[in-house]
Amino acid sequence: MKDGVNVKKIIILLLCLVLVSCGTTNKSKSTTKDILENSFLGVKKKVKEKLIYKKDTSINSFLNKYNEINDPDITSDMVSMKKLEGKDSPSIVDISNEKLGIWIQRKNMFGNKMAVAILNNSDNVTNDDLKEQFQKYSKVFDDSLTNKEIDEYWDKMLKGKNRGKKLKNIKVKRIIFYGKVIYLILEGKI
Repeated sequence: MKDGVNVKKIIILLLCLVLVSCGTTNKSKSTTKDILENSFLGVKKKVKEKLIYKKDTSINSFLNKYNEINDPDITSDMVSMKKLEGKDSPSIVDISNEKLGIWIQRKNMFGNKMAVAILNNSDNVTNDDLKEQFQKYSKVFDDSLTNKEIDEYWDKMLKGKNRGKKLKNIKVKRIIFYGKVIYLILEGKI
């Protein structure tokens, strides 16, 4: 009988250890976040994601994807929450840029539809400045896009030939005034 009691004590002790280890949390502030991602086969894997914007996980994921593809990185000190009608709007951020206004917005509650607005803020901005950002953000929406595909779309866009056409699955809105791009909005799922 004593052996049976000892086995029960060991099992109870092991269960306690498992429960305690499951309930332990790390209270330290970290600059990375573990994200579970579904792979093609449905197997989950852990991905390290930097904490760039803590108010919206979808925007943070979008910024991390941008940083994986592009240089230089967008850092947390470059990101600020937008205010709409005097209220904080955590689903829209402003990205500091010397020449351009750049906003990123989560478009739906599921966080898979995003929009990026690129605005010409001064007279010394060229179409090439906007094109550079257009290329970078287009690849965040669809990393299979080639520079050639983006260049062809851009050239046709400046000539007014692809009005209403998408760049693959990216919806592109724009205002072009006398050949100068005033603003671009890219929308798509990520």
